[in-house]
Amino acid sequence: MEKDSLEAIKADTTLDTYTIQETAADLLNSLITEGTKSILSLRKHIKGFKLPTNQEYDPVKHADLTFIENVVIHFIDLALSPRNPLLFKSLERTAAIHTSIFLLNSLFLSYNDKLSFSWIEVETLLTNKTKWDGVGFCPTADKKIGMVLVEMAGGILWNKGKKKAECDYKKLEEGVISFIEYTGSNIGHLVRYHGKFLFSLLILENIQLIPLIIDVKLYFEIIKLVDNSYIRTNCSTIVFPTTPTTFIDFFEEIPKILQWRKSLLNSVNYIS
Repeated sequence: MEKDSLEAIKADTTLDTYTIQETAADLLNSLITEGTKSILSLRKHIKGFKLPTNQEYDPVKHADLTFIENVVIHFIDLALSPRNPLLFKSLERTAAIHTSIFLLNSLFLSYNDKLSFSWIEVETLLTNKTKWDGVGFCPTADKKIGMVLVEMAGGILWNKGKKKAECDYKKLEEGVISFIEYTGSNIGHLVRYHGKFLFSLLILENIQLIPLIIDVKLYFEIIKLVDNSYIRTNCSTIVFPTTPTTFIDFFEEIPKILQWRKSLLNSVNYIS
């Protein structure tokens, strides 16, 4: 494919620019700086953050701020707990409670009149008897059309094979394309959860192989219809944070997640 054609596809599949709300941007930038110190200092910093004296809290105006505060504190508290559940084996649905379910519910909390999630073994109008791990519906719509589909390929340190992930992704592709064809929209949204763990050597009485890094990722993606072809684009990939370094990486992905959320809300407004 020629360079010009590739550039045109890239332009067609790039989400519209999203400007993060000012107070949220201030907090996010300060957290990136604070994250170089320790996880505990992050918690103290976010708990001490105050709105400007001329502002009162508004759940819509400060939606970005609410999301950042709630989600960051959640993962900080997990990291500071005696036994962080993100670092130990858990089955798919248990892992989802701490990760994707919590994050996505928080992401749309200030917009749950537009979109809210149903979880575990969910059916939609367009995908017949197919069961989904999560579906975002418009609560005021007459028809149960899935505006966004969620699949979780395994838990933490459990059932994370490549085959499982590939099957889940094919399922997501088919579901999103059904949404595009039915609604006449040119874009569909999906979230997929997958992870792996890397091994390292630790010397105790003997040399033992133990998991050192838990690489649990959440992918925010779109599928867009461009010139009669379906193009998949990854908008953001996050690793659920467990260390100061991964917290900084997480903070840097938040503007992209908010941009993806804006695209989904635009799609909801278009359909409804």
